Amino acid sequence: MTVADKKEVAPSPTGTQAEKAPLASEGAGGPESVDRIRQIIFGAQMEDYERRFSQLEKRLVQESAEIRKDLVKQFQNLEAALQREVDRLSKQLTAERDSRVKAAEKLSKKMLEEDRKLEAKIVSGGDRFDKLLKSAEEKAKKLLQDRFSRLQERIEELKGDKTDRAALARILRGAAEQLENSKKS
Repeated sequence: MTVADKKEVAPSPTGTQAEKAPLASEGAGGPESVDRIRQIIFGAQMEDYERRFSQLEKRLVQESAEIRKDLVKQFQNLEAALQREVDRLSKQLTAERDSRVKAAEKLSKKMLEEDRKLEAKIVSGGDRFDKLLKSAEEKAKKLLQDRFSRLQERIEELKGDKTDRAALARILRGAAEQLENSKKS
């Protein structure tokens, strides 16, 4: 039964005897008559409600499908944006790591070069120290030899002076003996 059929069956507000007669005869019929009365009284409204609910349900299904599509699209956009950001950060991290590796290598090379320079300076300084030490040693030997030779000369002079004193002592002893001998004689 359609909405138009139910509208035709709906009783008029005044109600005629012909319309009331089937209702009176169905009153003794039980639950079917109650359903029939309900259908007559509320049928059009119920069909209207069902139609509205059906339209509402269709609209809800359609809107939920649209929302689902929007959410899927937004999640895809978000996922793409996150992937781009992860890729950008990954590239940035790789670039920074490469930069630090290059800087570390450069620093390492510089330190090795400075180490070589320092080692060369140490060797050079050691060579200069050895030369200075040899020079000082030679000067000290020469100075010692000069002092030693001067000391030898002085010793020889002193020996010569001492020898003259010994000769003088012999002469004086001889003179003393002569004096003594002359006193005795």
